[in-house]
Amino acid sequence: MLHIITKLNCESHRKFYNDESEVNAAVGEPKEQQLPKLVKDELSAESFLESKIRIAREELLKCLEASKKTYIDKSNEYFHTEREVLSTVSSLHDKREQLFPDALYVLTGGLLGSVFARKRNLLVRILAPFACGLISFRIFFPSTSKNVFGFVDNVEKTNFSSVYEKQTELINKTEDLIKKATELPEDGSKEVTSLFEKAKKLIGDYTGLNVDQSITEKKK
Repeated sequence: MLHIITKLNCESHRKFYNDESEVNAAVGEPKEQQLPKLVKDELSAESFLESKIRIAREELLKCLEASKKTYIDKSNEYFHTEREVLSTVSSLHDKREQLFPDALYVLTGGLLGSVFARKRNLLVRILAPFACGLISFRIFFPSTSKNVFGFVDNVEKTNFSSVYEKQTELINKTEDLIKKATELPEDGSKEVTSLFEKAKKLIGDYTGLNVDQSITEKKK
């Protein structure tokens, strides 16, 4: 029994003096008929990976081209808008009016409005600097301000026609109210004078006095 166990243990160990090629073949070397299938699987795996890499590269190039085109379009649009704005500002400014130091006077006017409205409510503190700056701009840049207001009026008339019509109607009504308000004292004085003349004539008719005669003439 002991002899059989010893023999099995010896056979279970590798025999170091066996042929090396036989040992490798026994361990894991593919058989000759398995080689074409393994090569085919390896090639198919490589082709699948290459196709995925090619697709990813093409998509990346498309994204880069689209980004480049968008950047160029936006840049051209920005530079075109910038040129238009600079050209418009240059055309509105009257070259006879000095930009410096008159611009400092306009800024000082806005700061003065901020000082005046310092203890007022929030709305006045917002509107006062703007109003004072606008008045200063009108004073120190009369021709330029006229061009600017005309340009704004034209833009509003072209792009916001309904708002422009309502604004024009409101301005006309305001001007009519101001005109009527200035005419009221004149009409009132005329009405009072007419009533006074009627009353004086009525008194003269009933009393027989010459009410038109001045006091100095009576003293004589």
